[in-house]
Amino acid sequence: MNLKEFYNLIKDVCSTSHYESDEEDFPRQVYSEYATNYDYASNIGYTKKVSINLSHYSKVEFDETELELERILLEAKDVSFAKETNYDHENKVIENFYDIEISEEMKL
Repeated sequence: MNLKEFYNLIKDVCSTSHYESDEEDFPRQVYSEYATNYDYASNIGYTKKVSINLSHYSKVEFDETELELERILLEAKDVSFAKETNYDHENKVIENFYDIEISEEMKL
């Protein structure tokens, strides 16, 4: 899976931005890639792994869009992730933070 395929995978869940968002609508999600690793398997190919941070913001407990996002990530091929949830008491916003890795097999 490459970054464009990843975007297409998540874009319909809710308002989606790359790197940053000035929007204040809820729910919304913002993602950014932060590292790329190349693992050589042989002299004819390698695996490209891209690490992505994705934050899903909501003001609703058990938000359906966040549950849909998690389901999509669980079912997607070449995606692994860890999830952390935080609550901003001042703004009453729930942030589900995903640390995601996507893998793409590349030929030389």
